[in-house]
This record gives sequence, C-alpha cells and structure tokens, in this order.
Amino acid sequence: MQPTIFAKNHLGHLKGAAEIAATDAAQLVTFRSSRKWAGASRLLEELGRGTLPVVFAVVDQGPEVRFRALLQEVKLSPAPGDPRTEELLRLRPPTTREEDPWSDNTKTLYAISGCHELQSPLPYSALLKQSDGRPLSDDFGYSYALVSIAESAGVAVAPTLVASDIATPPARVEAVVSRIVRDTALTRQLKALHDHRCQVCGTRLLLTASQGYSEAHHMKPLGRPHNGPDTAENIVVLCPNCHALCDNAALTLSRTALRTDPAHQIGDDFLEYHNLLAQSRKAT
Repeated sequence: MQPTIFAKNHLGHLKGAAEIAATDAAQLVTFRSSRKWAGASRLLEELGRGTLPVVFAVVDQGPEVRFRALLQEVKLSPAPGDPRTEELLRLRPPTTREEDPWSDNTKTLYAISGCHELQSPLPYSALLKQSDGRPLSDDFGYSYALVSIAESAGVAVAPTLVASDIATPPARVEAVVSRIVRDTALTRQLKALHDHRCQVCGTRLLLTASQGYSEAHHMKPLGRPHNGPDTAENIVVLCPNCHALCDNAALTLSRTALRTDPAHQIGDDFLEYHNLLAQSRKAT
C-alpha cells in the first residue's frame, strides 16, 4: 500500500486550494504546520523529485477525510529571510495570506497541488498507521500522521472492468493511417535529461529496476490545424496520466510549478498556446 500523509486543515483553506487546483491542477499551494513533518520529508527525499498523496480531515468536523491532494514539497524548520521559505510563503492561498506565518510555532511548510474534495468522505478507520498498521481511531487528536489507505476503501485502486459485449469478435475494417514522424532522437534526449520524471506531477515510472518510462507532449500540437514545431521549446516530458490530460486540453500548465532543467528551455508562446486550448475546452 502506498504511503500517504494524513493532515488536518480548515474547510475554508481546503476549499480555497481546491478552487486554485480547478483552474491549474499543477499550481503549488503552501500551508504551514506546528508539527515537524520529518517522516514526510524523508519519504519525499527517498522518492527523489516525486510526490506523495496527502489526505485532509476538516478541523472540528468529525473523524473523516474529505479532501485529497499531492504533496509536492516539505520545508522543515522554515525561517524568515530564507529564500526557499519566502518563495513557499508567496504560494499561500488567499484565505491564509493575512495570517502571521510565524504564529503557532511554525515548524513545517508544505506545498500541495491538485487539491479536490472527495465524492464520498473516508472514515478514519480506512487510514492505517504506518507505525503499527492499526486504523486511526475516531478520537485521533494529532494533526499529522503517516498512513496507508486500506484497499477496501476503494481509493487509489483502479476498479476491475469486465467486458460484457465480447460474445462475438468485433468486425474488422481496413484503414489507412497518416502519422507525423516525431524527432525520436530529440524526445529520447529530453526524457533522459529529466530522468523520465514527469515535469508536472513528478511521477517516475519504472519498467525495470533501471529502465524508466515517460512520454513527450507537444504543447502546440503537430499537424493541422495547429502545425506546431518538433522542437525542445515545444515539448514537456510527462507521465502517461498527465500526458492524457494535456492531450485532451484538460490540464493547464504553470511555468512556476513545472519541474525544469537549465538545459531544457520551454517557450512562453507554446506554453500559452496550450493553456489557451485548455481554457477553450473549459468554456465549451
């Protein structure tokens, strides 16, 4: 079972983060905690530049999880004047910007993305503590814990799909397909540069212990009617999930949230073109 972070936050703050994610799923949102998230920091370091699921219960609203997001970064022992601390504080949602970031003995800043409300809340009993495998009790009083989500809860576990219309084989038709040949040498170079790690969510898929897998997405699509170029400035390296979202213009891209490398410069014009496609799709 995948390690998951359990936390508590206020309803207004979580809804604010969800509103930001609805506009830009990759945009980082920073919150603070009076607890030291040492375990979460260690897990992120073990993953390299990966992410962890984080689930939220709402403060003072009962023993159930209502929101889910991706934990992107943990900053332990933040301090005023520290450059990264100041960058993370600028990513606080509007609902927390009037608060003093150093009240309540802040020991951790954590940045999330993709916050959304679950269709059905999860009871604490579905969260198994990493320390002993036992479910969180309904009176669990801490605001942070390392957990796993029980498979029986049905979260992060793909449903089994059973075909019901395969009594006879499907009909076959002849077709002629016209494909644009991509510069595979270029895409292989970019994938290797990013170590097959998604520039949006940080996921790194492994086919074997040493062989990674990623996909290249052209922000301004190749071919008619877009006629985008096959150049590095027009390409982002993605996992299959983020690639599918981008191909269907269902995900906007934020330069500040994208994982970048100095050797791979992304063109502003191509980034804007992709986001205009996404905005057009939302308007329909």
